[in-house]
Amino acid sequence: MLAVNSNIGPTYKSSQNYYDTLDWFLCRTSFANKILSTEIDSSSILHSDHYPMLIIVRMSPRTSVPAPSNPNRLNFNKANWRKFSHELEKQSINSTDTNHTVNTLNAAITSAMLNASRLAIPSVSAKRHSLQLPSSIVDMIRLKRKLRRQAQRLRTSTARDEFKTVCRQTKRVIMQFRNNKWANFVAKVDPNPISAKPFWQRINRFRNNPESNTIPTLKENNRVYKTDQEKADLFALHLATQFSDSNPPPNYDVEFKNKVDSAVPTILAKLDRIVPISDAEVRLAINEVESKLTVDPFGLCNSMLKSLPESFKVHVRNLLNLCLTTNDLPADWKKSVIIMIRKKADHYHLVKSFRPISLTSVLCKLNEKIMQRRMSDFMQTTISYQICNQDSVHNARLVTTSSLSYKKP
Repeated sequence: MLAVNSNIGPTYKSSQNYYDTLDWFLCRTSFANKILSTEIDSSSILHSDHYPMLIIVRMSPRTSVPAPSNPNRLNFNKANWRKFSHELEKQSINSTDTNHTVNTLNAAITSAMLNASRLAIPSVSAKRHSLQLPSSIVDMIRLKRKLRRQAQRLRTSTARDEFKTVCRQTKRVIMQFRNNKWANFVAKVDPNPISAKPFWQRINRFRNNPESNTIPTLKENNRVYKTDQEKADLFALHLATQFSDSNPPPNYDVEFKNKVDSAVPTILAKLDRIVPISDAEVRLAINEVESKLTVDPFGLCNSMLKSLPESFKVHVRNLLNLCLTTNDLPADWKKSVIIMIRKKADHYHLVKSFRPISLTSVLCKLNEKIMQRRMSDFMQTTISYQICNQDSVHNARLVTTSSLSYKKP
């Protein structure tokens, strides 16, 4: 907290012409930064011996930040993937149009997949949870809060006794309601259940802390970060520093990097042309992705990729080839949503106690998987022998091969 009028003059004048600063204007640092000027109006004729303070503040109009495009949550457990594939076959996309850019073609493919998902995958219903309290108990809770405010205002024994009576009745009714819920649930459970999943789902509703997913107040360099914007800025600075090329690790081999940089252009110059991505490569990459239901920032998931019909995979292949020939990527592929997950650490208020998880486009990940396979084959057949002259790049064999072939001098 800061005292804004700490050095601008007295605020009090007694009848004996005694001056003093008896009135203080305290505010946060963020608000003090917006104050343009502060004055004591000692010329005003008031019926008081305290002078008014005049503070001019720079205020900007409130701007609402548009919310990201978050589609309705889809219930993938009830998805009709056959209908999803059938709806995609109806979509009309001219992916061979020469006027298409990587951005427009990516937008057309994404829009077609979203339209098919809305027709084949139902949305999550916003129904009331079975453990929510009925309206009669909710009315009792509202009455209890009303009587509590009344007791705090009146400060009489009658108001306090009335509040305590209703409070006891409310607790007793809630306890009885929950006991009945548990009794009904246990009665429905079979003596020899096939799975204990329903039971533990109900148990975990009470075990899980709803506040565990929130970011607590952070502390860094003797400063406290409380607001969401301050925490986001701190995480952004931490990640930018951690993943920066300006600070290489201590074991970074600069000499080997320079050797690679000088050899790669010569190798690439010998290549005749860029080989287009084939249907087989797209099909293989889609088969290798995991069937996850995690939705990317644009509403797509891996299960949608696995349900693409063969006719629609051609459009995806054309998009990937367009990225390859134009040496460009869609702007949406360069965006991601970063979620900070708390580690199992004692110092939860430190930035290093969180690790980032990035949600990117599933189409971008598909392209990366194809490029990774091509780069791996190219490194094994060309780069490793011309630069290192040894068997240095092999999937799942790097540590084993290096250990067995190492000879102590």
